[in-house]
Amino acid sequence: MLFVIEHLEPKLSEWLHIEYSHAARIIGRNRLLITNVKKKDEFRKLGKIVRVERKRACELFKQRELIVLDPRARKRLSPTDMRGRGV
Repeated sequence: MLFVIEHLEPKLSEWLHIEYSHAARIIGRNRLLITNVKKKDEFRKLGKIVRVERKRACELFKQRELIVLDPRARKRLSPTDMRGRGV
């Protein structure tokens, strides 16, 4: 399974870099992809710790291949939501 984080912050703060680094250690560098990294220096810096892509997740994956985790969602994710997703 590939975990994707869409980078939406205007700049890569030191705190956010630490968060991404921590996620990469937990999940594994090859299982984590950070998308939407537009700035060259941020792309280079993140590329040292994790897989990085300039494109947005919606440009890289089909909608049926994605599960978006939203802490404000009205409905909780259930095991049936995972059917047919290769999980």
